Amino acid sequence: MLAADDPEQAREVSRRAMKAWTHHDFQIQHCFDLWAMLITDLYAGDHSSALARLNSHWPFVEDSLLLRVQFIRMQMLQVRARVRLAAASQPGAEAGLVEAALVDARRLQREDVACGKPMGRVLEASAAELAGDAAGAAAILTETAAQFDGVEMRLWSACARLRAAELRAGPSTSTSTSTSTSTSTSTDSAAFAALRAQGVRKPGRFARSYIPGRDPTRS
Repeated sequence: MLAADDPEQAREVSRRAMKAWTHHDFQIQHCFDLWAMLITDLYAGDHSSALARLNSHWPFVEDSLLLRVQFIRMQMLQVRARVRLAAASQPGAEAGLVEAALVDARRLQREDVACGKPMGRVLEASAAELAGDAAGAAAILTETAAQFDGVEMRLWSACARLRAAELRAGPSTSTSTSTSTSTSTSTDSAAFAALRAQGVRKPGRFARSYIPGRDPTRS
């Protein structure tokens, strides 16, 4: 649904699915519903809602012991960090969000699976962008795109390449689809096409939900 640029329908599908499930305790279905709602909030740009949802539900995630399962732990730590980084990009953001996200980034990189390092490093790229280091963020994203390719995570790779090109080109061309021969725009075009090939209607918006950064509508 998010690839089709329909966040409200994504929310409705998740809500309908959860109506049939128990609400007496927090089970794996509730965990994945939380994950789905958070990534939908991110895509929709509802960063304050995402942070409020995260803060209100995270104690249930921890109490459920589901974080003992590596796949769930990695997915939930990654989305928690993305939510915090996206919220940190907003005016009047609470202190400590970026630092907390970087703690999760380091935890992901310590996981004994090949995808752990790039999943953590893209968070460090977001933090670098928020700190004003666009060039450093772009370099990290270029590095992680290759690492994602190495573990066949093509969607993540395309998002990393598109965001790296966006950062190199500057905010005025953040959603460019130019076919210019310059390195940044040709990479942007290739990554844009790769996401389109996977059914993503709005590649720039989609990539920013995966790899948050500075709000492109603000100077």
